[in-house]
Amino acid sequence: HLGRIERGEKKPNLDSLCRIASALGMRPHELLRCIEQEHEKA
Repeated sequence: HLGRIERGEKKPNLDSLCRIASALGMRPHELLRCIEQEHEKA
């Protein structure tokens, strides 16, 4: 599932984003901020 999200084949739902953030020791808004910053670099 995570690999499909990483490859852009699947979009995560809110629950998935929250679980990913938790696994990384982050709050969901922090994860989204990191994602946004990466997209700005591209």
